[in-house]
Amino acid sequence: MQEAAGNVGAEAASFLDVKLVELIGCTRMKSPAPVVVVDYCRVPDKYGFLQELASALVPRPLIILDGLRGRADETIPKVQRTPFIIKTPNEIYRHTFRSRWFSFLSRASALDGHDLDDLGDRLVRLRAENELNPHHKHARQSVVISFQFTLRAIQRYRPALMLVWNQFHPLSRVAQIAATKQSTRVAFIEYGLLPGTLNFDLSGQMGESDVVQFGNEFSSLPLDARDIRIAEDILVRLRSGEANRRLQAPLGEVERELRSRAKGRPIVLFAGHNDHASGTIPYNDRARKFHSPIFSNSQDAANYLAQLAKESNWFLLYKPHPFASKAQSLEDDDNVMVLGNFDINACVDLVDCVVTILSQVSYVALTRKKPLVMLGYNQLRGSGCHYQAEELSDILPLIQSAIEDGFIPSQQLAWSSHVARLLRYYLYSFPGNAPSIPLARSSTQLAEAIEGTIGMRRAALSLFSA
Repeated sequence: MQEAAGNVGAEAASFLDVKLVELIGCTRMKSPAPVVVVDYCRVPDKYGFLQELASALVPRPLIILDGLRGRADETIPKVQRTPFIIKTPNEIYRHTFRSRWFSFLSRASALDGHDLDDLGDRLVRLRAENELNPHHKHARQSVVISFQFTLRAIQRYRPALMLVWNQFHPLSRVAQIAATKQSTRVAFIEYGLLPGTLNFDLSGQMGESDVVQFGNEFSSLPLDARDIRIAEDILVRLRSGEANRRLQAPLGEVERELRSRAKGRPIVLFAGHNDHASGTIPYNDRARKFHSPIFSNSQDAANYLAQLAKESNWFLLYKPHPFASKAQSLEDDDNVMVLGNFDINACVDLVDCVVTILSQVSYVALTRKKPLVMLGYNQLRGSGCHYQAEELSDILPLIQSAIEDGFIPSQQLAWSSHVARLLRYYLYSFPGNAPSIPLARSSTQLAEAIEGTIGMRRAALSLFSA
């Protein structure tokens, strides 16, 4: 019996190796160690940018561990033969007959049992948004398979740097554990703070990003009048073009219904965030320090704001995150209206104030010149662009100030400077679903930043010293 189990485990391991051998002899190529991109979030519109990055990195190979396209995709030039795309095992994303093979691998997964169960539980809750009755056993298998696949890829190709899409997704966390086991340096990429851009981070994302952790250094980076002018022109373009990373329905008659129900009261928009991929789960000391000092999730914040709306005679428009609408439910009543997948720009335009813990709707609000109250932290922390709550008692007076005083001049000046620094030093032009911002940093500059990171003998002090 033990021998049979060993044979099945070896068979499963062999299958993972076969998937990795799809790459054209990268380990035999006389080229620098590759950069590996891990995207277990399966982002569909990243390929154009990664093709540009691959060209800029030559002769260093770019390898993508990806859940969507295969390496033979016709959009990838065969002559250049980069980037190399390795389609990850389907068993990471859905349970199949072959998945039972991988249950044997859990015995030698090198993942601490607590981590395995915790990550499996988080993955079940994330999948519950789109699946009926997701099974914890299947999620646990997904965690094991993704760990083993990432670990074997690192062992085979020995990357100089691993870029992970989204630091906080459960499967992204698995990839980071695999990298740590092999002492592989990790950096992070994600949709950018402005539509048409991409973030690149060394320290972490959002409240853990270099923009925040090295805030004094970032705010001291030099700007000139041209930088400010470019930022203000970009903001005008974003407001007029109503750029959005996702297709959303126009408000239409919903706007009339909202105004009717508000009955002339101030309207406050609360935007929920994706709890399972934003650093607030598990809600521990780290989450409180870097992401959300007051609330453990969007639902708790929505419940509190609904009560404040009732007591304070304003109307709450609640927009759950589109990837977490089941978990972020709230009943409509005389003081609350829950909004589905409608255009976020139109929603922001018709309210008096925007509130969020850490959603990127914060950047939409400021772009559209709306006062913003933050209950948690993202890259705006310490920027001076908004009203910042640090404890529960701050929330009501800050919302009242935002409604009464609006987007005050000092915040507007800070916002222009913040965007100017983002465009010059932090954001990269990303040709995805939203029109790219060509005046952001280029893929060539990202390749240079990556090479600078790889060239350092120790971890970067910050992105801005790379």
